[in-house]
Amino acid sequence: MGNVVSSLLRQERKARGMSQRVMAGLAGVSRQSYGAIESGRSVPSTEVALRLSRGLGLGVEELFSLSDAPSEDVSVEMIGPTCFISGPVRLFQIGGRLLGMSLQGSQAPTPQLADGIGIASPAGGARVQLFKDRNPRPDLVAMGCDPAFELVARSLRRQAEVEVVWLRCGSKAALEGLSQGYAHVAGVHLMDMQTGRYNEAWVRRLVPFPCTRV
Repeated sequence: MGNVVSSLLRQERKARGMSQRVMAGLAGVSRQSYGAIESGRSVPSTEVALRLSRGLGLGVEELFSLSDAPSEDVSVEMIGPTCFISGPVRLFQIGGRLLGMSLQGSQAPTPQLADGIGIASPAGGARVQLFKDRNPRPDLVAMGCDPAFELVARSLRRQAEVEVVWLRCGSKAALEGLSQGYAHVAGVHLMDMQTGRYNEAWVRRLVPFPCTRV
């Protein structure tokens, strides 16, 4: 039998930069008890649900929902190099924009990360029917072609509870994606033929806003 109650606890906690211990304090329960509620392994009591909702400044129904409620669908802006028609979609949010990435093709994240099934909209973008059980919304979106970045993503999930999605593409496409607001991080290794130096000239040329180069 699946979970009876689902919640946005993790997303709201991460958005506010709060630890599970702080959230447990808001709820008046132990960190272990709070962790079980956040993961869906335990259903909160009415008192705990009210304490959490009040602490986060949200209504109870904004924070918690029944898992057997009808699945919702959302309109998203699709990104990626290919023309999207339909199929599994991974969702992420940057700067208030809800974006979708098709999980079909060799450059996409694995289909197991799908948040729902999308169908292209005549007006552009797509309409995505969300799965009831889906992965946490990514905190960090990175674009690039370094095969070792998946190791970084795993480490961030395990050690810092940062959910990462990695969109595989070439360096120039990664910088272009960053410039369009499709990612937080772009991995690049581009040489400037005039100076013989890597990356700096390309970043200045393609990214129209201040950014940090590491």
